[in-house]
Amino acid sequence: MPSTPAGSHAPRYWRLYRTESGKHVVRDDLRSLPVGDYASIRAAMKEVEQRELRGTNQIKGDIRQVEADGDHGVTYRLLFAVDGHASQMLRALVAFSKKTQKTPGRQIVLAEYRLKDWRSRRAAFEKGR
Repeated sequence: MPSTPAGSHAPRYWRLYRTESGKHVVRDDLRSLPVGDYASIRAAMKEVEQRELRGTNQIKGDIRQVEADGDHGVTYRLLFAVDGHASQMLRALVAFSKKTQKTPGRQIVLAEYRLKDWRSRRAAFEKGR
């Protein structure tokens, strides 16, 4: 397997948070949006994959945010964390429509909870290997 050139990173990819029971809460939220808005969010996610986190904001701890403009003046936020081997995984935790300048505290708390939940399940899985 070829090594990654110095100064570059392993290719990044997205994974959407799922509950322990397997419910795809972020995927379901995204799919419930109008088609154009969903496409705008996916385009913003693709940019994050390719641009090494430029255009994102660190919100709190490991939680980062990317914004996407939907149709009819609606703006969306996607809260995520960089995770995985060599920090190549982008774990989408919460998606919501932006209504204020400041990210609502309840959305940050939800993202932190989901990240902690995911990491504890991953650690338990890796321990059991």
